[in-house]
Amino acid sequence: MDYLYFLPNASVTLRTIEYLRNMEHTADASLTVIHQIDGWIVKIHFPQALEPKLHGNLCSFMSELGIAYKPEMRLKMVFGV
Repeated sequence: MDYLYFLPNASVTLRTIEYLRNMEHTADASLTVIHQIDGWIVKIHFPQALEPKLHGNLCSFMSELGIAYKPEMRLKMVFGV
């Protein structure tokens, strides 16, 4: 399961990374971060779907810091979406 978000600045991106590093259920997740001129794109990939409560918590946290991102074709190729 993939989560793709746009974050406005580096401090929010670092806060997101720290959040993910400290959560037990994210131990097997992979994280891809791409810097753009106007912000950061973060892709979080879990090998399997999260439990509904964990999914809700992650989506709520990420929505507070950024917005869900719909990549253009060039970035779809980078992310393999």
